[in-house]
Amino acid sequence: MKGSRGKTPLLITIALILTGCDGFSAPEKLMQPPQIESGQVDVQKAVTRNLPSGTQLALPSRPARAGAIRKVDLDEDGEKEVVAFYTDKSRILIGALLLKKRKPSGWVPVAKYEANGGTTFDYATFKDMNGDRIPEIIIGWGTPKSDGIKMMAVLSLTDGKLHELVKSEYTDLAVADLDQDRKCELVLFVHNHERLQSRAYLYTLQNRKLKQTDSLRLYGSTNGYEQILTGLAAKGKTGIFVTGIGDYTPYTELLIMDRGRLKSVFAGKNGKKPGIQTLNIVPSEDVNGDGIIEIALQKTPPKTEDLRLAEIPWITSWYQWDGKDGLDMVYQNYLDYKSEYQFDFPQDWLHKVTVRKLHRDTERRISFYPKKTPTKREFPLLTIHDCPRKDWDKKKDQLNPHNRSVLLHVGKKRVYWATFPSAKVRKYARRSPELNRLLVNPSQIRKQFRTVPF
Repeated sequence: MKGSRGKTPLLITIALILTGCDGFSAPEKLMQPPQIESGQVDVQKAVTRNLPSGTQLALPSRPARAGAIRKVDLDEDGEKEVVAFYTDKSRILIGALLLKKRKPSGWVPVAKYEANGGTTFDYATFKDMNGDRIPEIIIGWGTPKSDGIKMMAVLSLTDGKLHELVKSEYTDLAVADLDQDRKCELVLFVHNHERLQSRAYLYTLQNRKLKQTDSLRLYGSTNGYEQILTGLAAKGKTGIFVTGIGDYTPYTELLIMDRGRLKSVFAGKNGKKPGIQTLNIVPSEDVNGDGIIEIALQKTPPKTEDLRLAEIPWITSWYQWDGKDGLDMVYQNYLDYKSEYQFDFPQDWLHKVTVRKLHRDTERRISFYPKKTPTKREFPLLTIHDCPRKDWDKKKDQLNPHNRSVLLHVGKKRVYWATFPSAKVRKYARRSPELNRLLVNPSQIRKQFRTVPF
């Protein structure tokens, strides 16, 4: 989403000035009515007044919280500077304007950086790369090239001027403190589609110069990167989770820094292996809230092998790196992309429950069964139902205390409810300690269920 030099786009972007100095929000979120914080009108006016002629404010697409105007202390004087990102379509360039507050003049421009050939703002963040508690500016921009290659630069404010520490091509990038030394490293991913070659380049800031200190060959038969995520891969170890699209299946690689060198945990050194191959693309995330990023793998539940891929009720298993060359499963859930909900398995269900799908007219049903029972008798531990909101009046009679049912969520489009085994079945299950641990109650279900707009 682009702005202009007029009043309206500045009203939109000014609301995002004070959202932190590590990232940005997605442009589509800016369609919400802006809320301008008290005292920021002077910043808006200063940016409007000082943007170069013919330019427009530009919202960086990444990281998560995008903003065209930011406030951050770039010289450790205790006062935050204003940084405004902009583009000029007629001249095909991108730029960053730096303003500093002076008395009695107010906000005045003190520095500017421009790069020719820029069409869109892809990336912008502020990170301390040499441990002096002063952040550098990392920006990336799209170019007219059709091969997915972009350009990036690292800028530093020194002696009142923005100095370019490095400028390079990239396909994707990551900035993080990979070796826990309180200095952020820069990793550039460069993929050559024609040669089917990919490399990761490691840059570190030394003596005010950004130097390439290592490179690593990556899997080259990729059609692009779906996700580049930095975070804790294990306790005390930061990693870069790379999700790509291979020739046949998606895959995930984990890159770490080991003795100053980049290392691929699962793919090896030569880049011939894609890492961990997956059936579907499920982004890595800290799914259980313990601060460590998990890798998602989807498995086909038993007795669903004959279904079409689109009809399989996948069980998603979440794994943490074990610190060596393996994975430990720590979480499981069921993600329903059509009905747009997520059900997180209770810990007692891990490895022990399977999923079956049954649809009737407009009602969708997903039942969760024990993988094993003491006898051949099978029964669902839980069934989650959903139907269009318009059909709910015909279905709500199913909610009654006798069949142990509970309403989960009434949305604008769909209604969700759950049913449980009868008292007779539950009595049978309680005879087995293992089955008894798998039984769930309404409060557990409400806690583990949530709607998700996929």
